[in-house]
Amino acid sequence: MTEITRETGVKIAPPLYADGLGDTPEASTYEAMYKHNVVTIVEALK
Repeated sequence: MTEITRETGVKIAPPLYADGLGDTPEASTYEAMYKHNVVTIVEALK
């Protein structure tokens, strides 16, 4: 991925949460995980 981003100049967005809840606040509930993913996607598209 690093080489592709370097060659194309495309920025890779931060990782998204998939199906597991975590200990961090942005992944502690399904709603929080969903909100985190939406914000991450929107910010990456700007």
